[in-house]
Amino acid sequence: AVFCHGCLMLGRARARVFTKTNPRPRLRIFEVLLMATIILLTCALGTLMGGCKPLDSSAEAGSGKVYTGEMVQAHCPDGEYSDLGTLVLQPRHGAIKALFTQRFVGGATFDPFPLAFTYMLVFAATLFSMGMAMPFGIFVPHIFAGACLGRLVGQIV
Repeated sequence: AVFCHGCLMLGRARARVFTKTNPRPRLRIFEVLLMATIILLTCALGTLMGGCKPLDSSAEAGSGKVYTGEMVQAHCPDGEYSDLGTLVLQPRHGAIKALFTQRFVGGATFDPFPLAFTYMLVFAATLFSMGMAMPFGIFVPHIFAGACLGRLVGQIV
């Protein structure tokens, strides 16, 4: 309901700015570039502020029957990983697969903060991108946001 209400409010605001008599194509392009820049900076700087966590070299690698995922190293030195980097610096299908993975190499885990941060980032980016002059899908971002929220609730409970 919050997402739908936000889309309605943003749609009305955009309808006042981008009218049929004055479509303002340069402003629409600027809006897309501004949104892309904000998302890229948030993802890049967020992983730097999220820090690195050491991998446990003594953790079991797992048997061949159970899938064992790998975290993304991102900007971290060897032997460390970034859970926020795993969520925001790889393609969505890889991040969603990581969210549904039970075990990771080196005993890596997701902390609650990166899951909550990624959920809010994806929710806000999808909301503000609705109605912009760029093609994008809405299905995968919602699956990704739901997977982040589900993993967060599952880890807390």
